Amino acid sequence: MYWKRGDTQRQKQFYTWMLYEDADSVFLRMFECFMESAPQLILQLYILTQIQAADDSSKYGKTTRYLIFCGSITSLVSLAWGVMAYARGCRFTQLEKNNISLLGSSVIFLWHLFCLAARVTALVLFASCFRMVVMWVCLGHWAVMAICLLLFRAFKEACTSIFSEFLMSVVFGVVYIFVFLNYKDEPTRWKYMAYYTVWEIENVVLVMMFLFYADSAVWYYIPAVVFHIVAFAVGLVFMGIYYTQLHPTKYALPTLSLPGEQNNLTQPPEDTHQANQTEL
Repeated sequence: MYWKRGDTQRQKQFYTWMLYEDADSVFLRMFECFMESAPQLILQLYILTQIQAADDSSKYGKTTRYLIFCGSITSLVSLAWGVMAYARGCRFTQLEKNNISLLGSSVIFLWHLFCLAARVTALVLFASCFRMVVMWVCLGHWAVMAICLLLFRAFKEACTSIFSEFLMSVVFGVVYIFVFLNYKDEPTRWKYMAYYTVWEIENVVLVMMFLFYADSAVWYYIPAVVFHIVAFAVGLVFMGIYYTQLHPTKYALPTLSLPGEQNNLTQPPEDTHQANQTEL
């Protein structure tokens, strides 16, 4: 309706609101993905590790194993895709900054795909020996992350009350079991270094526990450990490529404006969810 009247200011205002609504919906979809696909992925891979140890492994045909494997790949891809979509959605809401390119989005996807694969592999290997104990590992990591976010008041600027800060810390704590997401617009180098250091120390401990207590006769005893190491290394390589070559600050994009308008876009509304302001 406003485009018929030539009211470009109102068009930009509603477009800005749409971007922020979309960013919020992307965050909710990503959180849902980690609550649904992540446990499902670990369970599917755990089942694959236990099939060989079953009393009658012959009842699990190739078709069953193939379907479980395909389901695992689908869950892993959906997790990496959710993180990539969240990064793109957050960047869209920062009107004064460049958006993430398609190539950059692809590299972000591959970065998180391999890092998630490494993390899940470590958890599954540990679960193959200690089963439900892996839940306590995840709960412990979640509790530490949530407490750290609360102590540092990570969402002080984005939330209006202590209770809402607590909820956001709990939500991000769940995601931090598997991957790191920056919670506000600021440099991320030291955050990533700290997170991935703790993250990989945990993974190494989990994998070492598997090597000490697992049956060395299982087919995945060495291949899974090698895969974990390679996947983590490849993920770090893609992260380095993104931040050194494809980060939006490395290039300048032409400003996209509505027809007939050459000035700056309307600033976002004051009550907009500021937790989406991340430096990715």
